[in-house]
Amino acid sequence: MQGALTRRALNPFNWPKLMGSAGRSELAADYYDKILFEDATFGDLLDKQTPIAVATGTDLSTGSRLAFIQSDFDLLCSDLSKVRLSRAAAASSAVPGVLSPVTLNNYGGTCGYQYPSWVGDAAKLRCSARSAGRTVQRYREMEAFQNSKDRPFIHLVDGGVADNLGLRPVLEMFEEFAVSEQFREDVGLGVIRKIVVIVVNARSAKTHDWDRHESPSWFATLQQATSVPIGRYSFESVESMKDRQAFLSVRRELQIARARLAGATEAEAEASVTVPKLSLTTLDVSFDAIPDPEERAYFMRLPTSFVLPAEDVDRLREVAGRLMRDSPAFQSVVREFGGLPAK
Repeated sequence: MQGALTRRALNPFNWPKLMGSAGRSELAADYYDKILFEDATFGDLLDKQTPIAVATGTDLSTGSRLAFIQSDFDLLCSDLSKVRLSRAAAASSAVPGVLSPVTLNNYGGTCGYQYPSWVGDAAKLRCSARSAGRTVQRYREMEAFQNSKDRPFIHLVDGGVADNLGLRPVLEMFEEFAVSEQFREDVGLGVIRKIVVIVVNARSAKTHDWDRHESPSWFATLQQATSVPIGRYSFESVESMKDRQAFLSVRRELQIARARLAGATEAEAEASVTVPKLSLTTLDVSFDAIPDPEERAYFMRLPTSFVLPAEDVDRLREVAGRLMRDSPAFQSVVREFGGLPAK
């Protein structure tokens, strides 16, 4: 695939596209259609009873994420069902500098878009509530997408630039629940008792000898300048998700305690609580958990690539399952549902 994309970029017949608005990512999307998607659109998925897979891009101008789901495309006043799957795949993997952005027309603000119910409450807290910081920030991002007068085009690059693990929407969701009672009712949160978030992080980290030399190369400096922030941001996202587990429990207990101190009965205190009664478990699956140093180093050296040898693919599949099965958090979840952890 890498070779095919390179040959297409070097083919003189494709140069007019490359010099126009199409760019390398559009050539990649065309190739994905040829070998995989066959011009299928999101509309072709609507009647498929399968789990939802969400591809995400990063708005090059603002750094905001834009997911290929209808609720996000409503911000652009666009119909996702007409979008080719290949363009979503190209946008979500458009690494800046390597591939060009995927450009979408923006009609935001022209179709009477109705913000979700939590937005009104977030707007009221815009300048005051520290606990709603992520929610307020998401509101600002949504406002920017609605401004098609100044932003008639949205340029999307790799979704990993904004959120490499896809955890930010989950974190924001919990803040939206806390901010808006109406939103909790709209999504029917009362029937949910347990949420399990499985984070699969394929972060790699080759070993280097830079610290043995006085001056690292410019390429090494550039490489680290882009990869280190993404890696650190991913780490903080996972830790924030784990912190959210304790936060939900503590905040609920505090609300009950305040109500009881005010003279409420136990039943009245439970009824007055705004924090949902649910348990949240975050499972972190990554190469860092491999106990054997040599095996861990092997997987850390694997490149991010369109192609891997069959042996590497088989080993990746095996280690992913093993890391999951060996996870104490996963074993605990299985037992909570009445099962026995696999061996």
